[in-house]
Amino acid sequence: MKSYLPILSSISRIIEKIIHWLKNNKKFALVFLMILTLWVSIVAFGSKRYADESYHYRQIRMFYSARFEMADGLTTIPGYHAFISLPAWVIFDDLSLFKIRLLSLSTALFIIPIFFFLSKKISPPNPWEKTLILILLPIAFVYYPLIYTDIFSTLLFFLAFYLSLNQKYHWAALVSIAAICARQQNIIWHLFIWIFTYVNLYGFNFSFKNILNYFRATLGFIVGIILFFIFIKLNGGIAIGDKGSHPLGIYLGNIYFFLFLAGLLFWPILLKRIFTTKKILKNKFAWVALGVATVVSGILFFYPPELHGYNHDPRFIRNIFLSFIYNGHIGFYSVLVFLGILSLFSIKLNKLSNYLIYPFTILCLLPSWLIEQRYTVIPFLLILLFRKEEYYRLENILKIYYLILCITLVFVLVELRLFL
Repeated sequence: MKSYLPILSSISRIIEKIIHWLKNNKKFALVFLMILTLWVSIVAFGSKRYADESYHYRQIRMFYSARFEMADGLTTIPGYHAFISLPAWVIFDDLSLFKIRLLSLSTALFIIPIFFFLSKKISPPNPWEKTLILILLPIAFVYYPLIYTDIFSTLLFFLAFYLSLNQKYHWAALVSIAAICARQQNIIWHLFIWIFTYVNLYGFNFSFKNILNYFRATLGFIVGIILFFIFIKLNGGIAIGDKGSHPLGIYLGNIYFFLFLAGLLFWPILLKRIFTTKKILKNKFAWVALGVATVVSGILFFYPPELHGYNHDPRFIRNIFLSFIYNGHIGFYSVLVFLGILSLFSIKLNKLSNYLIYPFTILCLLPSWLIEQRYTVIPFLLILLFRKEEYYRLENILKIYYLILCITLVFVLVELRLFL
């Protein structure tokens, strides 16, 4: 009995700390309980398989059964699938959709402490408030419990970002390469971490000495870039399967959709700026925002991009919306994009270097013809992470608004059987 006393004492101290934390963070604990309930409802009551879950489910089952080959139609490097299949092989005697979703959700939950420590480093006054709004990002919310690569690859990206900001460059590079092995698109965010960390250290001073020292310290990132180009050469492209449906090119569809989503997510901040900025029409910055918004939305109105074939599938909410837009309502879409640009201009970021997220977002979205809100998850999470917090009432309005959107999406997913 005596041998168990230290263990019991340690468990008791941990429980006391948890209770103390819950007393001091009641709002976070209550909202997170609601969030967890929503995620579990997707795991338990969701449809048999949503869209690409079929491919990911099949690949995980193949690895679980020691069949180390690629499933037909899978476009990504199977890093996520290998990671999930290992604990599945250890824990379960047989696999089911429910069990894999449960494992996927359990893995995804590790993103929460990463969000917290990043928020603590970047926005120290209210890290739990920042963490909560990151979790509530509606376009990412429903993917946490599903068999999708997005949250797992996002988790790895933010872990690599945190390690790099703490100058753990070799570990950061390794984790970032792992993120690319979950989603090839993360090569752009691999570059972002590398360049952002340089600017964070040296500012925009690109002297030969600084660059040479930084290259030596961050050799792992350079190795990751070289390995990615070797992969493209050997694979004959970025996508592994279904190459014909994912041709490389320059496409504006996802840029416009990102701007539309920015308006949808940040309109409360835009309204606040409009009503609180004194002499707004004499503000030069406001005129720059209006000019950019007019030009971009005008190009969309006169030259709308062609839709990908998969964007005509009526089982997806985004495709229903795009079908409505492309059936005589492109002017309405242009107005929404216009408001989205103004919403982005209304957001204040903490530092000048944080504005690097915008060119990297463009680089990330331009090569993809298929319009997918999943491609915008990392950009929006970075904007939420980097932005200056508004006054507390507006922050609470944003959280309540995002929570309502999340509940609505879960209802549409579980009851109406539509997907994002």
